[in-house]
Amino acid sequence: MTTPVTPAPAFYRYRFGTAEFDEARFELRVGGLLVDVQQKPLQLLALLIRVPGQTIDRESILDSLWGRHATGDAILANAASKLRAALGDQNQGLSSQCPEGATDSKAHWIASP
Repeated sequence: MTTPVTPAPAFYRYRFGTAEFDEARFELRVGGLLVDVQQKPLQLLALLIRVPGQTIDRESILDSLWGRHATGDAILANAASKLRAALGDQNQGLSSQCPEGATDSKAHWIASP
């Protein structure tokens, strides 16, 4: 009996502005230089970059990245802040959008195409 072969997941290298995110190596480079950044901000980038121009609600992000271990709103804001710092001013395409009258806990996140 033959065992079915499951294809390996596809990993991509994304380039935007002066930044490059290599999914296979899980590395971020800005201006060709490797940036030292923690795993959660990179996981956030990987999640957002796969769906450019689409919004992802805060709860989905928390569930995807932290699961049951999500301890509050500050962890997402912290990861996003670290990611923005790692990307630098010239590569800002990550934004939080709150519906009118909503609190930041109802924010949706979007990566610009």
